[in-house]
Amino acid sequence: MTDKTKNIVALVLAVLAGAWMVMAGIGKLTGNEQAIAVFIKSGFPSWFAPVAGVLEIAGAIGLFIPRLRRLAAMCLIGLMCGALYTHFKLGDPILNWTGAFAVIALLSGFLWLHYDDED
Repeated sequence: MTDKTKNIVALVLAVLAGAWMVMAGIGKLTGNEQAIAVFIKSGFPSWFAPVAGVLEIAGAIGLFIPRLRRLAAMCLIGLMCGALYTHFKLGDPILNWTGAFAVIALLSGFLWLHYDDED
């Protein structure tokens, strides 16, 4: 795969993952009842949802800052692993896990394409 192709594919993966994270973050920041309910149901305080929303949006922005993109991707993967654990702990149906799985897959592909980049 040429460098140009790698960069285009990585950009598409970053845009998809970033858009997903921004939408999820906005839902938490605006007090979406469903998003807040998951936090409360899992035992987190209600104030933690906006914190998670800020982290999601900050991570999405970080994907487009060359010096931060790998760190942002790894942090978002960690955040989504926490989301997977929470859904597992709550006994949620597997359909509720698909967002976190999708973001992890997109960001893993993004990191794989940038594994040898020097920033």
